[in-house]
Amino acid sequence: MKKFILFILIAIVVTTSYGFFNFDEKNDKKEVTSAFENYINAAQNGDVKTINEYHIIWRNVWRTSQESYKYLTYKINDVKIINEKNENGKKLKFAYVNVSLKYPDLNYTMSKFYKDKDFNSLVKGKSTFTQMEIIEKEVSTFLKNELKKNDIKYIEKKMTVKFEYIFPIRRWRIPEEENVEFLNILSLDNYKIKGMEKTIGEIARTPVGNENRELLIKEKEAEIKNKTAKIDDYKLLLIFYSPVNNPDNYNFERIAKEFIKNFPDYPEAYFIMADFLFHTSQDYQEILNYTQKGIEAYKNVDINKYPEFTYENSRNHPMNELYVNMIEVYLKKGEKDKAIDVFNKNKEIIKYWMPPANYAQLIKKLGVEW
Repeated sequence: MKKFILFILIAIVVTTSYGFFNFDEKNDKKEVTSAFENYINAAQNGDVKTINEYHIIWRNVWRTSQESYKYLTYKINDVKIINEKNENGKKLKFAYVNVSLKYPDLNYTMSKFYKDKDFNSLVKGKSTFTQMEIIEKEVSTFLKNELKKNDIKYIEKKMTVKFEYIFPIRRWRIPEEENVEFLNILSLDNYKIKGMEKTIGEIARTPVGNENRELLIKEKEAEIKNKTAKIDDYKLLLIFYSPVNNPDNYNFERIAKEFIKNFPDYPEAYFIMADFLFHTSQDYQEILNYTQKGIEAYKNVDINKYPEFTYENSRNHPMNELYVNMIEVYLKKGEKDKAIDVFNKNKEIIKYWMPPANYAQLIKKLGVEW
C-alpha cells in the first residue's frame, strides 16, 4: 500500500512538473515568435528605436539599406528553447528560430548604382560625417526607386537566428556576434562604392580627428546659415561647442538659441538651453523662463512628429530635471515658498516619472511630507 501511494505521488509530481515545463516552453516559443515578427516589422517600417532594443546598430549605415527590408518575406519553420546554467549557476535562456528567408540580392542591385557616373565627385573634399550623410541619402533614394522595378534578383535561404533572454529587463535580444549572417543579409556595411577607398561601414566608423572636426564644424555652420540644418546638425555642433572644451560658452549659447528659433516645438532644445543656463548663469529669471518653456514643450510634444519623446514609466523623464532645476533656482533666490508651490502643483507628475531615491532626496530638501 505504501509503495502504491509513493508511486502515485511520484506520478503526480512528474506530471505536474512536466505540465509546468510544457506550459513555460510553449509560452517562451510564443514570445520568441512574437519578438522575431516584431523585429522584422520594425525593420520594414524603419523603426530604429525598436531595432536598437534587439541589437546595437550603426544607424546611418542601417538606414542606408533599410528600404530593402520592405521586400523581405519569411516563414518560421521551428523554434527551440534551451534553458542552461553557467559555471556560476546563473540561469540562461536561449531560443533558436529556424526561418526560411527571401530577400533582395543587394550586390546585384547595387551594381547599377552610379554605374555611368562618378560618385566620388559628390563626396570629395567633404568631412567623413558629411560623406556618410550623402551616401545614406543617395543610396537609400536609389534603392527606393530600383527595388520597385521587376528586375530584382532574390536570395532564398534557410538560417537559424539565435535569441537570448535578458532576465533583468525581461526581453529577448539578438546577440550580434552569434547572428552575423542574419544581421548582414540586407546590410551594406561591407559594401564599397565604385571609386571609394573605404567600405560604407569603414566611412561611418572613421574617427573624427582635428582636421575632420574643423571641416565638419564649417559644413554645419554653413547649413545653419542657409537654413538647411536638421535637428541632428544642431546637436552635433552643441557637442563640439561643449562648455567643457569651450570655456567662453559663446558658440554653445548661440547655437542653442538658433536651435530653439528654428525648432520651436522640439523639447530637447529648451532642455539644453535651460540646463546650460542653470549651470553657467546668475540670471535667475532667464533660467526660469527657459525652464518653464521646456516643461511646456515636453507636455505638448507631438510624439507622431518626434517619437523619441515617448517615455516608459520606468525611465527618468527630462521634465524631472527641469522641475528640480526650477525648485533649486527658487531656493537660491531665497523663495522657498515658491519652490514648495512648484513641487505641490506638480507632485503627481514628479513622483510618477522620478526614480524613488531622487524623489526622497527632493522631499528631504524641501522639508515636505510624502
